Amino acid sequence: MPNKDVSAWNAMITAYTDEGLMGEASEIFKLMSGRNIVTWNAMIDGYAKDRQEDEAFRHFIWMLHSCIRPNETSLTSLLTSCRGMAGVLQVHGLVVRLGFEKEKAMANTLITMYYRSGDVTSARIAFDSLEAKDVVTWTAIILAYSNHGFGLQALQAFADVTSHNKQL
Repeated sequence: MPNKDVSAWNAMITAYTDEGLMGEASEIFKLMSGRNIVTWNAMIDGYAKDRQEDEAFRHFIWMLHSCIRPNETSLTSLLTSCRGMAGVLQVHGLVVRLGFEKEKAMANTLITMYYRSGDVTSARIAFDSLEAKDVVTWTAIILAYSNHGFGLQALQAFADVTSHNKQL
C-alpha cells in the first residue's frame, strides 16, 4: 500500500488487530512511515486484547520515543494489557502524571484493573476520587467487592447507588 494515506494504513492495522492477527498487523506497522496516535493505539490495544503485556508496553515506550503524546485511549489500552499489580501501578502513575485520573473512562478502568489484581482498597480509592459516577463506575465497585468476598460492602454500595436515585 505505498500510495495510501495514514488512515488506510490504520484501517488495515485495526482490521488485523480486531482479528487477533498481531503478526500481520506488526508487518503493516513496520512498513508505515507516518504513524500517528491512532496507529500506536491500534497496536497497543491489539497487544492488550491478545494478552501480550510486554509487547503493549514495548509499543507504548516506542511511541513515547517517537514523540507521540499518549491520550486516554493509549493509557486505557495499556492498562488493560496489565496482568499484574506492577503494571497497573506503573500505568496508574502515568495516568496521574498526564492528568487523566479524573476522566470517567480512565477511573472506571483503574477500578476494574485494581480489583482484577486483587486490590479492592485501591479500587475503592479510585472510585472515591471520581466525583461524577456512572453506571459503569458503580457496577465496577460492586463487582470489586462481590468478587473478593466483601458481600456486605457490595450490598452497601448497591444501597448507596439506589438511594441516590442512580440506575444500574
